Amino acid sequence: MDNVRPFAGIEVVEFGQFIAVPFCAQVLSEGGANVVKVESVEGDPVRLLAPLAPGETRHFVSRNRGKRSLPLDLHHPSAARIVERLVGRADVVLTNFRPGLAAELGLDWQTLAPKYPRLVVGNVSAFGRRGPAARLAGMDLVVQARSGLMAASGRIQDGVPTGGENPAVDYMCAMLLSFGIASALLRRATTGRGGEVDVSLLMAALLLQNNSMVRIESADGPVHDGLRARLAELRAAGRPYTEQVTLTPQIRTPAMTNIYYRTYATRDTAIAVACGSLSLRRAFIKALGLTDPALDRPIADRESELKHYSSRSSTRAAFPPRRSSCRSSCWTTSSRWPTGCSTTWRTRRSAACACWRPRCRWTAEASFRRRRHRRSGRRRAPSSESWGFRAPRWRRW
Repeated sequence: MDNVRPFAGIEVVEFGQFIAVPFCAQVLSEGGANVVKVESVEGDPVRLLAPLAPGETRHFVSRNRGKRSLPLDLHHPSAARIVERLVGRADVVLTNFRPGLAAELGLDWQTLAPKYPRLVVGNVSAFGRRGPAARLAGMDLVVQARSGLMAASGRIQDGVPTGGENPAVDYMCAMLLSFGIASALLRRATTGRGGEVDVSLLMAALLLQNNSMVRIESADGPVHDGLRARLAELRAAGRPYTEQVTLTPQIRTPAMTNIYYRTYATRDTAIAVACGSLSLRRAFIKALGLTDPALDRPIADRESELKHYSSRSSTRAAFPPRRSSCRSSCWTTSSRWPTGCSTTWRTRRSAACACWRPRCRWTAEASFRRRRHRRSGRRRAPSSESWGFRAPRWRRW
């Protein structure tokens, strides 16, 4: 037995399908736990999604590595005896049955706790145990829609919000369950008592929107009231969703959404820029050879900040360029950001100029060769010809 792995020696019985519970069990398995996956006789439904071999699919393999599988009809009269033997030697039992089924099968915490006080039982539901939706089943896409996560993601298809390719709610729920199980096992090591870990897809979906969950009444109340009133007008008028979604309150600052935390189209690809702190923003602006007055004199009013950045994100005048040693005038105006040679001479000393024009290339190459001479201890070449200006070869760096 490998005692280095955190869950070595832990016995897990999984009654799960699809994603949340199977992936949690896989996390425990990769930590050293011995996992037995109890499936229906037909198998986990994901075994049938584009199979690579009979019963094997990419979806199944990605969530069920390192387990042993046991096909079992839980409604068969003899199944209860098998389940009892499995649970009797288990440390952890995981379930994600439809609401009420675990109690019918005797696999809920209330039934198992008196008989197995050291057992840790983990359960996943769609909307939690309490509330008007407690008895409803649900999957990732439905919970994304109901929780607002789908609208917050900004993806639109056929004029309505839609989910993405990755089931983020399911995987977040799996990680919440994994943390809960690990915490319960840690507590058991101290107290000797097991426990119950109950999580829901709705909990996971709300956690993914944590940035939007803080509301300050004095600051946000009037704004939200106005947005709700305007949204009611749009819905009453039957306006399309694409128009309604523009009213969504923005948590990120205008500086981030317009300049410092977004994607840009470049000449040959797209890049993502993420400058969350003032120091990163100053370094970013300096590398581009630009200036942003708001970095030195912060704008306290959101409306003024929005005006400052929105008026600058689509023109060359976004930020005044710094003085550069580049001898060519190579600013170009695009719909988003100025492109071309935009680095300062000091920046180009350690990197090739972003511009492909010959003179910019000469300046960058000369800086590189000067640094190489200094490192090698040789004297600087007396003329520009020995720096490679006479017959430069144009190739991408």
